[in-house]
Amino acid sequence: MLLSLLGCDSTAISPPETPASITITGSDNEKSSTFTTTTAEWTINWSYIPERWAKYYFFALTVFPDNESSAYIETMVSKGKTSGTVSVSAEPGDYYIKVYTASVESWALEVLIPQR
Repeated sequence: MLLSLLGCDSTAISPPETPASITITGSDNEKSSTFTTTTAEWTINWSYIPERWAKYYFFALTVFPDNESSAYIETMVSKGKTSGTVSVSAEPGDYYIKVYTASVESWALEVLIPQR
């Protein structure tokens, strides 16, 4: 009643849907399994732990369309940070991620795909 007096629609507001989450972990250079996105915008949360003894270490990732090995969609090279987020803009479809490392003990990726 109060909402209609204020000129507001009384339709319930739905909370945003939880994105689909795909977790990928490793400790060396690896290629992920193929996964499917249903939206044109999605994100990858990444993190890694450098080896304790390492003075220098390297972590990078590249996103490729399925059945493609040279035309990538997105790439990221860590510049001293051990975690972050990559935003990806690409047509819905099938993709995989290649991770490249040096002197890294372990790493993890969380691919978040909004549900529509």
